[in-house]
Formats: sequence, structure tokens, C-alpha cells
Amino acid sequence: MAPGAATVVAPAGRTRVASPRSPIRLPAATNGGNASSGRTAAFPTTRVGRTTATALVTLALLGDGQTLDAGADTLALRASVGWLLGQQRENGAFADGGPGSLQQHALATYALAEASGLSTNGVLVRGAVQTAVGHLFAVRSVDGGWNDGTPGTPSDTLSTVHGLTAVASAEFFAMRGPAGPRELAPWFDSVASATGSHRLTAATPVDAAPHAAATAAALFARFFAGQDPKQVPVMKVAADLLLATSDPKDPWGAYWTTYALFQMGGRHWVEWNRRIDGDIVQTQIRDGELKGSWEPAGGCTRLTTTALRVLTLEAYYRYSRLVR
Repeated sequence: MAPGAATVVAPAGRTRVASPRSPIRLPAATNGGNASSGRTAAFPTTRVGRTTATALVTLALLGDGQTLDAGADTLALRASVGWLLGQQRENGAFADGGPGSLQQHALATYALAEASGLSTNGVLVRGAVQTAVGHLFAVRSVDGGWNDGTPGTPSDTLSTVHGLTAVASAEFFAMRGPAGPRELAPWFDSVASATGSHRLTAATPVDAAPHAAATAAALFARFFAGQDPKQVPVMKVAADLLLATSDPKDPWGAYWTTYALFQMGGRHWVEWNRRIDGDIVQTQIRDGELKGSWEPAGGCTRLTTTALRVLTLEAYYRYSRLVR
């Protein structure tokens, strides 16, 4: 736990760390944390893109120690939360169906659950989160996972991770759905292989090249669901594989790998932490009008890349280690 960090105890007895102020600040280009304003080449211009960016910025602000009650950037956080709430449909969804919509909905649910749970004033958001969790289960696939929102497509690892983390965060703050993360986690066994790799879908050939982001995301989700590497051996093998294959230059891959290997601890965390210092910390723009941001990477906009980089660097105090 970081010095000076506050601890929130959930009903299940686990701890969620509310961080001290982060040494890495979000750039001014985030428009006060609300990605819905500004339509430049560096910013998302679709409703779905803005939902993703705003949810990630919201999570980064929360990781920076802000709450809806107080903080240097409380107004920015409130603006982001208010914008997200304004996107919610009557059925609880934050995005219309279609490719990528599940990720957007799950990220918005995750961000609002955290904002609600870490703030005294968050009680005003609880109803929206509960409705959003209900929608997640309404669109859950029959095999127990989630697809990307495209009707008729199979469940995939990344979408299922997004769904599980949203459900887990909501449950952590006593906003429960029909099933908890422990009941959702067994789905990952359908995509796991003896090498530790977690395929993108169950239909992906077992001998396909490892998908580092899917493997990292699945490993973190297993921790989030309370699984222990001592009891689930594929988790240790997956951590070994990530050290060999994960690329810190990929914003999403680095985000998932950092959270997974921080939970793993030991040599896995020590080795990976050295790599992200050079590939992430040292690549932040230090001056000019884009000061504080990172260059777009991995198909992400500048804002999304920057929010993911900040979240990555907040990993060691956003959550305490979930398995001892």
C-alpha cells in the first residue's frame, strides 16, 4: 500500500486502496477529464470512442486520489461522471449494440462503480450502476462469457474480462448482479492452454501465436475473481509467458500486463516494472502544448493512450494485492 493511502473495506473483507496524489498528471488536453468536448484529430469523435476515453479518464482521476467529494480535480471528475451518466439509455446501456459496444458499456460501468464506491456523494450514482450491471447480464452469452457486442459472434477473452471487472467492481461496493466474479471466472478455462496462453476465443487454434493482451487481461481477471496461482497453476505459467511476450509499447497490453504482474508479485513484478520505467515513464512528452501526454499507440487516440499510461503507472496503489 502506498504511504498515506486510504483503505476502503468492502463487505467481502477485501481492500481497495484510494491512492495519494499521483506523481504523473493527466495533461490539460483532457478538457478537465471530460473527453466529450473538443473535436480535434487527437480526440475520439464518435459517441462510443468518447465513452471509452471518458471512462478511462474517470478511472485515472480516481486513481489520482480524486473523489466526487473533494480533490484538486473534483470538478473534472464530476464533469466526467455527469457526462457518462448522460449517455445511459433506458435499458441501462451506455452504448448501442454493435462492435466494441460491450467494452464501452463495461468500462463506463466500471468507472461509475469506482466513482460511487470511493465517494460519500457516490450514493447518487448507485442506481445507474445497478441498472448497468443488469444490462451486462442481459447481454451475456449463453456460454457464460461476453462478446464484443456484435450479435451472433462468440464470446471473446477481452470482452469477458471487461464484463467481469465491471461486475467485480460493482459487487465490491455492494452493487451485485445475478452472478459474482468467482462464478464468471471459470469461463477463462475454455480459452487457456498448458503454455499459459489465453486465446482470444475458444475457437482460436490452440497452436496460434500467443495473444499477450488477452493472456494478461485474463490473468488479471483471475486475480480479480479471487483465484490463487498456488491453486490455479496456469496463472503462474501465464505470468512467465507475459514476461517473454508482452510489449510495454502497446497501451492496452501494458495496462493489463502491469496489473496482472503486480498481483503476481515477486520476480515477475520486479522484471516487468523495470521495463515499464523505460518504455512508459521515459516516453511521456515533457514540454510543449502536448506536455504530460503520450504519443498515440496501438490504434488508440492520444487521450486514450495517455489515460491508459496513467492507469498503468497507478497500478501499484489502485488495488492492494488481492491474493496473499
